[in-house]
Amino acid sequence: MEKEALFGTGTLSSRIFDVCNMETHNDLHGYIRHSISRFGDYFNGNPLFTVV
Repeated sequence: MEKEALFGTGTLSSRIFDVCNMETHNDLHGYIRHSISRFGDYFNGNPLFTVV
């Protein structure tokens, strides 16, 4: 999702709707693959995020 698209004109809900419609199936599959790859870390008690 492009953050810049959320700062356009129109209502917030219309901007979110427009941005969501720009996502492709490949984008969604990438998000899912990434999430699945992190399950092992979660179940092993490893931190999911690192603070820099």
